[in-house]
Amino acid sequence: MTNRLKFLAAKLIIKIMIVGLVGGIIFSGCAKSSQNYSKNEKQEIISQMYAQYKQGLFPDIADIRINDLKKFSKSDLLYVDIRDKAEQDVSMLPGAITQQQFESHQEQYKNKTIIAYCTIGNRSGRYIKNLNLPDLEVYNLIGGILAWAWANNELVDSNGLTKRVHVYGPKWNLLPDDYLSVY
Repeated sequence: MTNRLKFLAAKLIIKIMIVGLVGGIIFSGCAKSSQNYSKNEKQEIISQMYAQYKQGLFPDIADIRINDLKKFSKSDLLYVDIRDKAEQDVSMLPGAITQQQFESHQEQYKNKTIIAYCTIGNRSGRYIKNLNLPDLEVYNLIGGILAWAWANNELVDSNGLTKRVHVYGPKWNLLPDDYLSVY
C-alpha cells in the first residue's frame, strides 16, 4: 500500500472514530428510551446526529432542509431512497425511487433536482459524496425520513398512506409519537 493510501485510510478511520466518540458522549448516560424524549429533545437529537455525520464524513456535500424544498416545483424534484429494501418496504416518500432505479436510469433525471435520503442523512450523505455526477444538482435531505415525518409529510407503502417508518435501529427511533417505528 502506498504512503498516500495509508494516509487516506488513517484519516478515514480517525473521522469514523470521532463521529463514534462524539455520538457516544451524547447518548451515554441517557436513561430515557427514545420514546420518552420530548418532541423538542427528539428533534434536537436528530439535528445533532446529522451535524456530526456531516462534519465527520461528508462535510463538502450540498444538503437541504425540508422547508427549503418549497422553493422547487414538485415536478422538478426526484427523491432517491438510499435505504435497503426491507426499510423501503415499510414506507417511502411519495414518488421516491430506489438507489438502484436511479443508477439504472440516470440519464432520465438530468433535468431534475435529486434529493437523496435515508433514515437521518448519514448513508445518503456518504452516497452523494461518492457520486460522480457533476451535471446533476444533488442534495442530501437533512434529517432524512425522520425530518420528513416531523414535518408531517405523507409516507407511503404498497397499500397507500402509512405512519410506519423503518428507523434502522433503536438509536434512530426518534419519530413523532403518532408514528410506528419498525427496526
